[in-house]
Amino acid sequence: MTRTSDGVRLAARTLIVSDLSLHEPVGQPAPDEPLGRDAELREIAELIARARSGNGRLVLVSGDAGVGKTSLADAVMRRAQEQGLRVAWGRCWEGGDAPAYWPWSQILRDLVKLHIRDGAIGPVDAVVTLLQRISPRAAGAEPPISSGASFRLHDDIVQLLLETAGSRPSLFVLDDVHAASESDLSLLRLLSAELSNAPLLVLATHRPLPLQARPGSSRLLTDLLRGAVHIPLDGLDSSAVADLAARVVGVRPPAAVTDALVEATGGNPFFVVEIARSLGRDGWSAMELPDARAPLPAGVRGAVRLRLEPLPDDALHLLRLAAVIGREFDLATLQAAAGVDIEGLLPALSVAVEAGVVARAPVASGRYAFAHVLYREVLYDDLPLADRTRIHATLARVMSDRHAGDEGFATTEVARHFLEGAPLVDGLVAAHWTARAAARAAAARAYPEASRWYERTLELLTGVDAPGEDILGCALQLGDAQLHAGRTLEARSTFERAADVADQLGSAQGFAMAALGRACGLGGYGYVADADPVVIDLLERALLRVGEEDSPTRARLLGRLAVELYYSDQVSRRRALADEAVAVASRLEDPATGLIASYSRLVAGHGPDDVGARLEGSRAIIAGAHAVHDDELELRGRHLRLVTLLELGDVGEAEAEIRRFAQAVRRSPRPLSHWQLAVLDAARAFTAGRFDDAEEHAHTALALGDAVLGTAARVVFGVQVCMLRWAQGRIDEILPAIRLYLEEFPGSAWAGALSFMEAQRGHVDHARTHVERLIGHDGARVARDGNWLVTLCMLTMACWELGDEQGAALLRRELSPYADQIAIANAGAASFGSVSVFLGLAASATGDLDAAERYLGAGLARNRAVGDRPLTAWALHHYVRVLRRRGLPTDLVRAAEMEHELRASAAALGMAWLTEDRADDPPAETPDAGEEAAQLVFRREGEYWVVGRPDGPARLRDSAGMRYLHRLLQEPSRELHALDLVTSNAGQRVSADGLTRGTHDTGTGPILDERAKHEYRQRLRDLQEDLQEAEDHHDLERAASCRAEIEALTTELVRAVGLGGRDRPSSSATERARISVTKAIRRAIQGIGPHLPEVADHLQRSTRTGTYCSYEPAQPRTWLL
Repeated sequence: MTRTSDGVRLAARTLIVSDLSLHEPVGQPAPDEPLGRDAELREIAELIARARSGNGRLVLVSGDAGVGKTSLADAVMRRAQEQGLRVAWGRCWEGGDAPAYWPWSQILRDLVKLHIRDGAIGPVDAVVTLLQRISPRAAGAEPPISSGASFRLHDDIVQLLLETAGSRPSLFVLDDVHAASESDLSLLRLLSAELSNAPLLVLATHRPLPLQARPGSSRLLTDLLRGAVHIPLDGLDSSAVADLAARVVGVRPPAAVTDALVEATGGNPFFVVEIARSLGRDGWSAMELPDARAPLPAGVRGAVRLRLEPLPDDALHLLRLAAVIGREFDLATLQAAAGVDIEGLLPALSVAVEAGVVARAPVASGRYAFAHVLYREVLYDDLPLADRTRIHATLARVMSDRHAGDEGFATTEVARHFLEGAPLVDGLVAAHWTARAAARAAAARAYPEASRWYERTLELLTGVDAPGEDILGCALQLGDAQLHAGRTLEARSTFERAADVADQLGSAQGFAMAALGRACGLGGYGYVADADPVVIDLLERALLRVGEEDSPTRARLLGRLAVELYYSDQVSRRRALADEAVAVASRLEDPATGLIASYSRLVAGHGPDDVGARLEGSRAIIAGAHAVHDDELELRGRHLRLVTLLELGDVGEAEAEIRRFAQAVRRSPRPLSHWQLAVLDAARAFTAGRFDDAEEHAHTALALGDAVLGTAARVVFGVQVCMLRWAQGRIDEILPAIRLYLEEFPGSAWAGALSFMEAQRGHVDHARTHVERLIGHDGARVARDGNWLVTLCMLTMACWELGDEQGAALLRRELSPYADQIAIANAGAASFGSVSVFLGLAASATGDLDAAERYLGAGLARNRAVGDRPLTAWALHHYVRVLRRRGLPTDLVRAAEMEHELRASAAALGMAWLTEDRADDPPAETPDAGEEAAQLVFRREGEYWVVGRPDGPARLRDSAGMRYLHRLLQEPSRELHALDLVTSNAGQRVSADGLTRGTHDTGTGPILDERAKHEYRQRLRDLQEDLQEAEDHHDLERAASCRAEIEALTTELVRAVGLGGRDRPSSSATERARISVTKAIRRAIQGIGPHLPEVADHLQRSTRTGTYCSYEPAQPRTWLL
């Protein structure tokens, strides 16, 4: 009983497979082995052996049409079958507009037959279920909101193929993948990633892509080549050409004929065969005559035409009709196109079969195919355009009647004929069929193909002045398909058009869908570079149209508007909108809408103070999205969570989440997620100190994101490259780019970046201008968004470089609550390391060296713990400097120990500038033998200084430089501020930490006193009134005069006060002291040189000058002071 039931079940499954199949492999493998391919066959044989041992690979065999790719694949299949491998085969459709997953459905059908032959029922069920899923039958199916179903389908197919190979080593052959759709290639890429541990070899053949190839297909094939074994097939050599010609004609050609064949054909086997047949053995002898020219065709088409020439006219006419149908055709369609009965077709078709131009399918299905695609191409191209158009139109009408209820492959065939048959077909009918083809592709999650069909449908509907509702529906479907295909910029334009149509129709729901589409989905921090006024306007208008009644649409509009306002100053409104979105979703009791609203609120509120809430909220979103099978939202949740974990410095959890995110992304067709992963790869390579890899990943991310995100991708690229160049000490290369970014986004974190880089390069006035714009009396004037923390850290670096004690103190106060966090820029694009390091810089700038040491020590340990090598070396650099400045005995020992670590790290990372940044650092001193014991004198006697060895010193006149040197010699290895040297030289009080309190940047007082500033401002108000009056009276001369005076007064006020409202001193006392001390010490050493060259050389090598100065001998010296 069981056996009978199983037999019925297998029979039913076989019928389903037959119903799904419209294609069978054409012809049988050639019995002869391919000539001249021994090396390639040996290489593939080795790969098969490895695959049998569980180490599979993807093999890509490339070459021009006719070069022997399919013949090689046939030989490989025969050998694999002889070795007991399970072999399945699929060919991509070259006629254009094939259904999604066409080659994979052929492989699955082969597997069904093999399983049936083996009596395996379970695998048959699984394969047939997948066949039904990739061959949807429901017309007009809407594409799902989430593209997650697409990669679930891909993953299911891959897992089934791997399970098949797991039960028996297998070989799958995909022929002509240059004609594959993007969906087919995406699936192949996913499968190839799983082959390394599977007993499966996948062999794919392809031609070089033409220049007009679709960008998506070209990119995917290029990606596949990177990880595959690539076997390019070139033309045959002379020996193989001679052997092949002999195989065809029966006589080996003479050397001269062989050379002529090689020259004419390039060794292409197909052309060699065709030309050898056209010449025959009788043609060989004529080729041996002196000066004889072989009657050889000039190229491919000539060879094909020569092969077709002997056919009678009725056969050629029939073949031209068949060429319009496609590479493959059936008798019924050909009969309809020819307008004759079957009996009238068969004689002419038989001639073509006997000539080897076409071949019958191996089963009695009434289907034929051209033996080589070149036959079809030449016949088709030789038809006049008018004839081609007429035949396409005829085929469209005939096939539309035959396949009116068919939702299989015929749908795309009929749609193609309608398009090619324009303008001889009804536009509305053509739009109906192209829409069906689009819906079929979308239902199969083949979004690139769906986009192209919807584009043609929209063109047709517009051309025939179709109803607005049809145009609106098509535009919305096109926009959705474009978004899922990663064509974001095109989708935006499509949705704007849809919004206009909906506005004209008065469709509130249509307008809302267009507005959400134009907003490109959920949006989110890190995916936009600035608030988009077009999106804001559309969303606000959509909210007015849908009204106050609760609905999923209203909740989505509220949440998306809150997200879009992230980069704006409407903070309160943003929060209110996000809260309202959550409230609406809660009242609706709609889990899916609630998840979207919750995600939007988290993203809209992303800032330095919501880390805990974000961590918990992202975990809930991941779980909820998984429960409702919303793969896109689950990916969003994972990305939000991993960025939050990075901010918290939870390395273990962050790495685990990144792995989960990466695994999901590799199965996702969403270009946005692939861009995010590439951005993370670049950031992680940077923190690991792999700068070359980081740069390569950054460029990869730009290539992935440019078409999807445009400006946002370029901004993130700028962040990553600027971080790299800073670490490499190549700031000058990026300053122009940073200025351009700041011009484009004046309220962004780029202002902080420019301030500290300008300061580090010594552009003091420019740096101070940016700092004063962002720091006022009440603290930092920076938007409290996800980049707030990073911006304040960069401003702290600028204040430290500028010696701005007041700004540093304000920033220290604001950063203190975040000492334990990691400063992460642009949603994971870059890490600035522990905030504690920046607090240490702020404390150092204000002279609080004890606090600076504590903060820097904690930050250094934190950077080490998270594995950030560049920021660890940078923190170590500042920690060593603070220890030397504080100058405690234990500090100097620790500083010396850490200096060795710093130099080693800097050298290994390529950050040598960390050990070279102090002005005029001399090379390390190599002491002479016995130098440590030598004593030197440096003592003042009245107006002279006694310098040198005690037994023969020199007497040198007093100078400021001599006094500065004396002070440094008193405290070896201790860094002293230049102002400390100046003020102590003048007899002023010096504080316990070696710094003169309150004098480091006081200058000579403000440029303008309060009265002057008041008068300037009053004059500005008067001028503004005069300017308004002049403009009202169209007095252009007076207006120009007012503007000129306003500009002059404004410039003077900015110079005097600063943009942050703090009085600007007339000049920087620190800067003046640095220059003065450096020059004075140089002059003093130069004065010692003529009298005591050894002493001068020692002082030159051991004395550091700059903002901080020190005497640091390579070995201790005893000075009698």
